Amino acid sequence: MTEKLAPSDQSDRPEGVSTGILPDLLAGIALGCLVGILVGLSASPVIASVIAAFLALIGTFFGFGGSIGPLAPKLGAARIAGFGFAMAIAFAGGIALRSHGALGPSFADRVEGFAVEGMEPSRAHDLAIFDLTGLRTGHLAQTAAPATPPASAPYAFGSEDGGADPNCAGLDARTMPAPDTRLDAMALSPEPWASFGRIGKALPVADRAVFAEAAFQERCGKKAAQ
Repeated sequence: MTEKLAPSDQSDRPEGVSTGILPDLLAGIALGCLVGILVGLSASPVIASVIAAFLALIGTFFGFGGSIGPLAPKLGAARIAGFGFAMAIAFAGGIALRSHGALGPSFADRVEGFAVEGMEPSRAHDLAIFDLTGLRTGHLAQTAAPATPPASAPYAFGSEDGGADPNCAGLDARTMPAPDTRLDAMALSPEPWASFGRIGKALPVADRAVFAEAAFQERCGKKAAQ
């Protein structure tokens, strides 16, 4: 009597369950998307670290093996590859969603929200600019600077020391003296420059040069002085 032995990589799997490459790949992609998008959307380094550690533990234990002892030899290559690839894409996507404000109210909605509280339109406009970009304009010009950059900053974990902005050299007034041209260039640059450009172009012509320089100094002035 010959006893049929199960393959070593399927010894702990229930009979009748598919063990092909597609389920492994889809499981890895799903876990990678979950971890990547949540970490990318997290502006706080503490929250991001906790989420990343917790989800990595859950994903490894329940998704990659289900048991600590024989875990190593049972890690499917397709599942690991799918996890890593999906996490990289979802991480970038999470940062893009946060930096472009895709999940938040538009600039017009922010202005309307402040105006509903009974504020005059110009003050509501200044508060909306501050809420979106951290720039202090108009009535808020004398207000103290925020302690941290806005949560929409286009890098992970809201780091205050992200290094020099590569767009500073090209958007300097010495390189691009015309205010409209400068704001157009900002609008075509990554966030938060794109928001600066759109807001600046919506201002009266006489105020555009001052706004463009204020936006530039907010992003590049402190770095250049160091």
